[in-house]
Amino acid sequence: MVRTDACLVNLVRLIIDYSPGSLRGLFKGRVVWKMMTNREKFRDELDNLLARIIAVVDGEPVRCWSASCKRCLFQDTCGKPGHKKKIIDWLNAEYQEPPVDWSKVPIDTPVLASADGKSWYRRHCAGTDDKGNPKVYLSGHTSWSTTNEEYISPEFVRLAEGNE
Repeated sequence: MVRTDACLVNLVRLIIDYSPGSLRGLFKGRVVWKMMTNREKFRDELDNLLARIIAVVDGEPVRCWSASCKRCLFQDTCGKPGHKKKIIDWLNAEYQEPPVDWSKVPIDTPVLASADGKSWYRRHCAGTDDKGNPKVYLSGHTSWSTTNEEYISPEFVRLAEGNE
């Protein structure tokens, strides 16, 4: 009888205390609780605060009052009805690495090069061509080992990371 009373008390608590996000579900007759986080509880308030203080300049979040409005990603909606939505959309978007400024990559930096984006080959950076596109030395050569500046500008080039 005690077990039944405990189950009944839990069921009453479930009915009284239910709020979206506080209950994960029922499993084999047992109540499984999920504690609500502060983020979940104060979501709207936090979103409103963020909409007033955040700016995104060059892909990085910064304080709105320390940023140049002309460089801010949200300059066209600042103070307008769509401003909060645009910030929330940016926060929930998948992070994308900024493009590499190949003119600043040192010669002989290890890179991966590809003609089709599928098969990648280990190469070394040979600088940039007249259009700013990266060049790579052929056959794994470097500026020290190449004899007659044998390099190409492949369709796809990315910086090598670790043991790639």
